[in-house]
Amino acid sequence: MQSYASEIGGAVFYSDVGEIERKREIVRMLTTGQERLFWSTSALGEGIDASTIRVVIHVGGIDKLDDFGQQSGRAGRDGVTASESIVLQAEKKNQQGQSYRVRTGQEEPEMIEYLEGRRCRRAVLDADMDGDVTRTNCRAGEQFCDVCRGQGRKRIRAHVSQGEVQSKRTRLQPMCSSTTNLLNIP
Repeated sequence: MQSYASEIGGAVFYSDVGEIERKREIVRMLTTGQERLFWSTSALGEGIDASTIRVVIHVGGIDKLDDFGQQSGRAGRDGVTASESIVLQAEKKNQQGQSYRVRTGQEEPEMIEYLEGRRCRRAVLDADMDGDVTRTNCRAGEQFCDVCRGQGRKRIRAHVSQGEVQSKRTRLQPMCSSTTNLLNIP
């Protein structure tokens, strides 16, 4: 996580980032919009109410849908539409050159269902987080998920290597230019 911050820029937050005063300063920069790009572990996932967060990007695997929902819920707290949360999953290629997703082996079934994108992502989240098992798709007035837009199972892939840092920076700049972002790296 620290390497992402040093290569791309932005503030970094993790459990050992410093004493309580340093942590408060970082949270203040987030909640006031002073810093526009944040890299964080799940240590910053819950309890943050910063109205300026527009995008939460998870880099790597997430095992629990509850954690994903809580962390993603940091965006759009002021009622303004926030961009979708994006899960960038590590991928490898087998000997035949086919890509496959790297999993931790600890993922809950609900998280796997969400990641697979076979049914409405809001329905999967609502069933797990709120117990609403009657929901089948995104509703009028909501920003439709990729599945309900007919784009399920597509993934945004980012391959992290020293040679691609500039390309990553270029992809992240448009998001960073007008909104505050919390990038969450488990």
